[in-house]
Amino acid sequence: MRFAVLAGLVVASLAVPAVARAAGPAFGGAGQLAISDDQPLGGISGAAGAIVPNAPGSTSPASFQFATVSNNGGSGTQFSVAPAADYFVIQSLSVGGNILFGVFNPAQSGSGPSTTATVFGIAPRVGYNIPLTDMISFWPKVYFAYTTVNASSGGGSSGVNATAIGIFAPIMFVPAPHFFLGIGPDFSTQLSSNTTFSGSAGGVSASGSTSNSKITQVGIQATIGGWFLGD
Repeated sequence: MRFAVLAGLVVASLAVPAVARAAGPAFGGAGQLAISDDQPLGGISGAAGAIVPNAPGSTSPASFQFATVSNNGGSGTQFSVAPAADYFVIQSLSVGGNILFGVFNPAQSGSGPSTTATVFGIAPRVGYNIPLTDMISFWPKVYFAYTTVNASSGGGSSGVNATAIGIFAPIMFVPAPHFFLGIGPDFSTQLSSNTTFSGSAGGVSASGSTSNSKITQVGIQATIGGWFLGD
């Protein structure tokens, strides 16, 4: 579905007269502030339903999502925001990042204890926009991401903390002033991933931490947004 929507936008942008596309300032000028939504094209590994979304900048949830879910008579909610912003400090050179915040209450069946998970992530990044034509450019961005997930259920709690580095390198299309969309490869690899836990069972308390296997992801990601200010 996401791929079909993006493909439609690309086709529509190519149908706009060249004169209209050329009007206004070029993308990537000094002082511009770009606001965008970066989206993977395909399934999200560790999606919200699993309470382990990936680091922002690498197959993170949509900029805004809210859903209600049900399971064998139980119900729950999922909410997250993950906007991205980049500022061009000089011509073509951008600094910015993604942030991620979410609260998830998965659907519970029967009368079991409810689970609540809170997710926070941040991914600062540096990019460089390379103009190819008046309406096409190449904008690779290197990022460092940190994500933490804290979940509680009954008398126990657990958390996952992970760091990763990656690069997102989209080809950008600018069909009209102050509007852009793009598509390109996204690669990320975790530097660390740890799980912590604490709780009690049968009157015995326990806590600890374990190291998780590090994950490397390669995929295709899309971006859509606009820019303000600047040249």
